[in-house]
Amino acid sequence: ADLARIDATQMQRPAQFSGQASVVGDVLAAWLAHDLEHRLEMAPLWLAEQAASTPASATPKGRP
Repeated sequence: ADLARIDATQMQRPAQFSGQASVVGDVLAAWLAHDLEHRLEMAPLWLAEQAASTPASATPKGRP
């Protein structure tokens, strides 16, 4: 919701990230891509954890 308030002018504001000159929009894009990578890495681990902690009687019929 807060990101929706950032306009095109603000996205072009100068920024510095890890010592590199950039603009706010590029830093946000990199941040979102990095977050997505972690979510994709964590999804199978989360599903495995949920499956391990769900009693067999609580699983729907036809599913392990």
